[in-house]
Amino acid sequence: MQHSGHVPTDDDAAVGKFLKKWRLSAEPVRLQFVDFGYGAAWCHVSAKHKAVADGGRRVHGWALWKFGPDVVADHHSVWENERGELVDVTPPSNGGTEILFVRDDDARIELLEDTIQLFTQRTADAQTHWLWQGQPSEYSNWPCPVNKEDLVKYSAKLDIPVAAIVTDNHQG
Repeated sequence: MQHSGHVPTDDDAAVGKFLKKWRLSAEPVRLQFVDFGYGAAWCHVSAKHKAVADGGRRVHGWALWKFGPDVVADHHSVWENERGELVDVTPPSNGGTEILFVRDDDARIELLEDTIQLFTQRTADAQTHWLWQGQPSEYSNWPCPVNKEDLVKYSAKLDIPVAAIVTDNHQG
């Protein structure tokens, strides 16, 4: 999904506000997208596939975007190679070549009955905690059905089970 946000600067006060609001202690890092042929908007599946195929693990966190004075964060996954380097294997949603990523090991993806629980966007705004499809939401997660057609097709293309999107302790 493309949007009109841009990558904030590392020293942007709104980034600090976001980190404080969500009690995130990891330092944001600027990651350049590396093209391994993965599709846009499929970071959780793609980073997991990369870890399964080439070792390392998938790491969850947040891709930070600036909209006017506000920071909005997309729940995002990247690949951590066996040397401990973080690599963004998914084309950024703004069409650029980089993201500002903050690691969040508590941002796990869980399976609840027949849905995968994915986080909605988070904001730095004191009044609006979460966004779903660009609108304020009361919910921190949205349920993605395990039989969602585009998810099933993309997972099949990579020859990885849909259930692999769920966070595990070994490969993320």
